[in-house]
Amino acid sequence: MPLNGSGTFSRLYNWATDLASGAPNHFIQADRMDAEQDGIATALSTALYKDGQQTSTANQPMGGFKHTNVAAGSAANDYADVASVQDGSYVWCGTATGTADAIALTPSPAVTALVTGMEFRWKASANANTGATTIAVSGLSTVAAERNDAALAAGDHAANKYYRGVYDGTAIQITQDSQAAGYSDPITTQGDVIRGSSGGAAERLALGATNTVLSSDGTDALFQTLATIGAAEITRTINSQTGTTYTLVLGDAGDIVTMSNASANTLTIPTNASVAFTVGTQIEVIMLGVGTTTVTGDTGVTVNGVSAGGADIDAQYKGVSLVKLAADTWVMVGAHGVIA
Repeated sequence: MPLNGSGTFSRLYNWATDLASGAPNHFIQADRMDAEQDGIATALSTALYKDGQQTSTANQPMGGFKHTNVAAGSAANDYADVASVQDGSYVWCGTATGTADAIALTPSPAVTALVTGMEFRWKASANANTGATTIAVSGLSTVAAERNDAALAAGDHAANKYYRGVYDGTAIQITQDSQAAGYSDPITTQGDVIRGSSGGAAERLALGATNTVLSSDGTDALFQTLATIGAAEITRTINSQTGTTYTLVLGDAGDIVTMSNASANTLTIPTNASVAFTVGTQIEVIMLGVGTTTVTGDTGVTVNGVSAGGADIDAQYKGVSLVKLAADTWVMVGAHGVIA
């Protein structure tokens, strides 16, 4: 074979050599002539031509070289020229057609199937979507348009804005590349918050003065003082006891009981059957007098795991906190001795 498989053409015969060799090779012989011409014909039939007559039958190694001055591809199996890749021609779909909630995209060249990771870019039409939206690409079956894996809400595909979408295998996840018309960040100072104006636009709400809270007047968000919104200061009632015995009553819930007597005195936690404090009730007990105050559970009341348990408050002006954990179960914390 004149072609050696590596692109080198070698002639079968040399006419000058044949002439010098004498008879019979110094005559032109039909079989030798045909063999030489057949080799040339085969080589020419294997070559690629600039007018596109031939089609490659194998991969073409370029040896580190490139095709230059190529035209933009117009079919899915054409070369992608650098210019088209840079300007996004192959993913640009122009202005979306279809309806507000059923978008149609027409990339060029058309795609024949959606593939996970495929990206598209487009400009929305003059109509914003009104709710859940679908997208059909190149006339293929529709798929859902989603944002963060959720169906679009009204206005998520705003009129005349630019979008990009990536097919995730099920839906096209979209993001907006252009902000809503006229949007500007109203924040100017540390602590500012954004609220909607009466016209629906975003506006700055300046940080309120010290000791004000963010609240609502039923129409708007604003900073107000506690007094303005009718919030009372947190105060607790003090039940001052001066005798030597006292049993808690329902009105003591959440308040403070003081025990003030020169002699030893006792405060009793009643049973739930006697006084039905709500579970979670907290009562503070303070020993104001010099007489030792003992806090004890009535028969059937468990205090810190001890049935009818009790303990002395450590000293004058010290106190304990009582918390109801269950019907007849209380815990006592604070300045007290061993529960017994």
